[in-house]
Amino acid sequence: MAKLFLDHKNIWHEIDAFYFYVLCERKADGYHMVGYFSKEKESIEFNLSCIMVLPAWQTNGYGKFLIDFSYQLSLIEGKTGSPEKPLSFFGHRAYVSYWTNRILNTLLDNQHTQLSID
Repeated sequence: MAKLFLDHKNIWHEIDAFYFYVLCERKADGYHMVGYFSKEKESIEFNLSCIMVLPAWQTNGYGKFLIDFSYQLSLIEGKTGSPEKPLSFFGHRAYVSYWTNRILNTLLDNQHTQLSID
């Protein structure tokens, strides 16, 4: 069995302090975990603690999906937040890709509308 290591994360709390959101892909032979993110239950500052997409699925947009899901949960909770720092190299790449995509889509969808940074 292979072991997975997250180089940039240390856990200082029991896992009871976190919610874990696991993303699975459904195939003919069942469900397969493709990634997850965790979120501290009591955090008012961070909407995401750790995110991981397994290597075989990293180019399928699942990282962006998990990031967007974390923000959608924050909207439901009425909270603002950001990911816990420091971001790993891959975490940083995922967030840059996510926000680039969001901003470009917003600009394209509102070409004939005056936009504000607010």
